[in-house]
Amino acid sequence: MQFGIMESVISIAADFGRHGLLTHEIRSRIGELENEVEAAGRMATVLPGERRDSAGDAGARDHVETGWRLVLESAPLDSHSYGVTYGGPFEEVSARVMPSGPAQTGPGPARPGWELPGRLTALVHRVLTGRGPASRAERSVEQAAARLGVLALTLLTLQDAEARQHLDIATRVRVDRNAAKALEEREAHANLLLSLPAVGEALRIMYRPPLPERLAHKPRPGEEDAEEYASYERSLEAWEDLDFGRMRLFRFGTTSVILSAHLRDGVPSRSAHPLVLKCVLLPYAQVPAISQATFSYQQDYSPWTDSPDAKESLTSTVEVYASACTWILMEQAAGRTLHDVLTEDYPRPADDRPTLEGVVPRPLLEPEVRPQFGLLPRVVPPLLKALDELHTANLCHADLNPRNIVVEAPPPGDAGEWRMRFIDLGRNHLQGRSFTGTQRMDELYAAPELRAGEKPDAHADLYSLGQIIIGTCGIDRNPDGTAPDAFYAVTPTLARLVEDLIDPAPERRLLLFPEVGVLVGRHDPRGNSPHQRLQAVFEREFEALVTAEGGALEDEQRRWVRAVRLLAPMAGSPRRQLRLGTCRRRQMVASPEPERRLLDRSVKQADWLTAWSWLSGTMWLVCLVTVVPLSLHDLGVPIPLPDMIGAAQRASTGADRLAARMTGLTFALCAVKYYQSIYAGLSSRWPGKPPTLGRPGLVAEFWVRANALIVGLLVVPINLFDPRMWTLGSAVGITSAFCVNHFGYRYALRGAAQAHEAGIGTVAQPKNINGLSKYAMWGPSMLIYVVIVWSFSALLVQGVLLDVIAYACVVSGINVGLFYVVKCSAGARDVRIGLTRCYLAAERLEACSADGRAAPSSAGSLP
Repeated sequence: MQFGIMESVISIAADFGRHGLLTHEIRSRIGELENEVEAAGRMATVLPGERRDSAGDAGARDHVETGWRLVLESAPLDSHSYGVTYGGPFEEVSARVMPSGPAQTGPGPARPGWELPGRLTALVHRVLTGRGPASRAERSVEQAAARLGVLALTLLTLQDAEARQHLDIATRVRVDRNAAKALEEREAHANLLLSLPAVGEALRIMYRPPLPERLAHKPRPGEEDAEEYASYERSLEAWEDLDFGRMRLFRFGTTSVILSAHLRDGVPSRSAHPLVLKCVLLPYAQVPAISQATFSYQQDYSPWTDSPDAKESLTSTVEVYASACTWILMEQAAGRTLHDVLTEDYPRPADDRPTLEGVVPRPLLEPEVRPQFGLLPRVVPPLLKALDELHTANLCHADLNPRNIVVEAPPPGDAGEWRMRFIDLGRNHLQGRSFTGTQRMDELYAAPELRAGEKPDAHADLYSLGQIIIGTCGIDRNPDGTAPDAFYAVTPTLARLVEDLIDPAPERRLLLFPEVGVLVGRHDPRGNSPHQRLQAVFEREFEALVTAEGGALEDEQRRWVRAVRLLAPMAGSPRRQLRLGTCRRRQMVASPEPERRLLDRSVKQADWLTAWSWLSGTMWLVCLVTVVPLSLHDLGVPIPLPDMIGAAQRASTGADRLAARMTGLTFALCAVKYYQSIYAGLSSRWPGKPPTLGRPGLVAEFWVRANALIVGLLVVPINLFDPRMWTLGSAVGITSAFCVNHFGYRYALRGAAQAHEAGIGTVAQPKNINGLSKYAMWGPSMLIYVVIVWSFSALLVQGVLLDVIAYACVVSGINVGLFYVVKCSAGARDVRIGLTRCYLAAERLEACSADGRAAPSSAGSLP
């Protein structure tokens, strides 16, 4: 028989042959088995082992176990690694080796090579449930099949890890029926293997804690080895107390398989909680850092081992009973992981969730994704509470991600509080290593300093917290690691907090919230932990978000409501700014010092923006109530006019009056839309301080606010007193809008460029800021429009052009079609996002010194 199962799974039969896995006697006996176990015979015959004599049975058994351990340690970590390392894809050798073997039970055509774990499971089951072993050779075959069962369990876990490695709570990818069925089949295969007593016994032998190599060569451990030897004795005792015949799958991990564990009958229970056994896959256990971290896990993350009182205060972690180089025995945490809770119970809307075929196209005026901000109050406070307990105990998670957070959550319709507990504490030593050349989603949550190998601290967990906040909202992540656009579109103040958490430089995290950042890693002498203050900051910012939106977050609003707001002239901005200012004032009154001083500046900033938002809206209404009655009067409606105004109307032609009404109203409409949709919540100034970036900030601030008034100051007098001046008014109005575009863009570009050059990692390169790039494209088109309007104005005044109505219609049509609908409605969201990013970049730049360390500055651009 030329090919065998081990050749197809490992492709290194010749290498394992020299380890003497199976003897000639066993290979001969296998050939006599019945047809139902013939595949096992083909497996064994390709392992040409060295002949051993009968006097060395014990040594040979150890040699066989060593060889099988090498088989497990050398298992390919994924289908890509298999093909690269061993020179052939799974599917080819599978069809070649088992053309008439067990039916495929794997996940289907997406990963055809991964059918082998299922085939291997079926093979092991056939061997171990056949007729009972009657001879030494048959017992050896059973032992070989049992160890193949451990290998199949390893491959099933690796298969599951590969299937899940690109799933993230941010995308909430829909799991189709084939994928769900594949998961069920993997779990069924694993439990089928674990139900076989021989596989459980093989698992016990293969994972039995070995005596540390340094102690193995000593006849008797000395005093200096007492602690290490005692740890080994404890782990060995805990291992022997387990009942491996009752092991069942609890869940698949990323680098481990987690089993529901039970103690042998008669062994007193260590806890009232169920147990789980986390078995690190042997290919990963060969990484020295992983092996050492697993060995010391019980000592590192069970502070109550030496202090019984600590167990009462630290409820955010699970109790660890024992650990060795390849396994951890611990308490089973009730509930599901945060990843499973958010993905299964709170999926993204059906038209936003990606599928394997891509994303369903969205309507023209619909936001790219509707963030689920309403989930944040359920996730962030209990997570901060758990982190507070952990950091107070001088512990750091160092691998905080949704799969390592267990949630005891009520059903989706229940308003009860969530409780969170942490599992799998400690650095993930595979971060930064890619066996397939692609990044795992779990790595997105790891702080850059952890990926660089630096010592973890509380700042690393804060970075992970910021990434979890992003993922909780169900927002697609940015490739450069910056906060997603949806935060800036809906809640720039919350985006400001997220930016402050995910800054790549640990010393710049919570830079804009110094009342929290200065306390990270130590206790507040007044009794408030930094996590409690951070929770207060989050609740304050979230309250401002909900209040500003009138109690209905964007993800809770109906589509037609969002579309109406998008096309409305003022887009609800004046009321939003007023509600935000009222909320800030209420928060300031309720806050203690020094938060009250910080909020006082926010209140003044909110008042500044509210005043200008209402002034812009007022100018639009003044233009409306001026132009509409005059238009009705022109149509013959008997509306009385003052003598001066009436005389001015009679002195102008009907064409001039109609042109003045059309262009005036459309320019006023564009002006209010421009301001309210883009600049109503932005400012380069801060009360009591000069504008950020000096003169560019001052010039940009002047033109942004002035344009809110200029159009009204042009439209009203021209329509009332001299409609013939409509050409000049149009030219001045479009020139003012061009100045806003030009100086606003130059300020935003300077802020983003300087912040990026200063090494502020939350700021992307200006060319990668989508909204800023779109805003830059407005400049040339607006400049061309300025030239055209000024040319029309000069030619009309000189009498070269005579068709006044035609040119007025062209100008009005461009105002409404191009500027109002296309730019200031459909395109305003992206531009506002880009500008908000740049304004926040300028703020962070002001708060940083030239070398990237925090500077004592509180400059800001948002209330």
